[in-house]
Amino acid sequence: MKPFEAYRITSPYGPRPDPFTGKPTFHTGIDLVKADKAPILAFMSGEVVHAKEGVTGSGFGGFGNVVALKDLNGAIQFYAHLSSISVKLNQNVVAGQQIGLQGNTGHSAGSHLHFEVRLKNSSGFGFGSNTEPTAYIQKYRKEEAEMSKDDANKIIDQLKILWGAEVNQNKKNEIHRLANVLRIASDQPIQ
Repeated sequence: MKPFEAYRITSPYGPRPDPFTGKPTFHTGIDLVKADKAPILAFMSGEVVHAKEGVTGSGFGGFGNVVALKDLNGAIQFYAHLSSISVKLNQNVVAGQQIGLQGNTGHSAGSHLHFEVRLKNSSGFGFGSNTEPTAYIQKYRKEEAEMSKDDANKIIDQLKILWGAEVNQNKKNEIHRLANVLRIASDQPIQ
């Protein structure tokens, strides 16, 4: 799974020369390019916690127009340098939904998307708690796709009720099979 396959990566996460000074610095996100004013889609679902220009002291100073989403883990994912913003504060956004347009706002050397993930949602929106975005998205999507044992067992309990009430053996076999599919999906032994 490659979360950024629709983009050209122009600056990865990690050490790099500052694009303005040339001095060594640490890039806390990943810079991605489609085309100027291309639609930017959310990589993950979340609640909009910031949808405006990032000013000094906000945790997003220098990033221009920023959309920040809080995901189900409480981490902040943010999309910066947008030419325009398509979402509003407190709005729930689903993965793949347009949140803005690629741009060149803030301290930027050209039209691109700066994408960053911060593990803490604290004052300054977790400034300083950044993590490598590609690995985070891959892990997040994998966890999202896995069914928890508790969720599976709730469904299995309902299937047991159906199984007990069913008289047709073929239907009972199918209910049993479905319960085992749920057990496998939630990393439990089959019965």
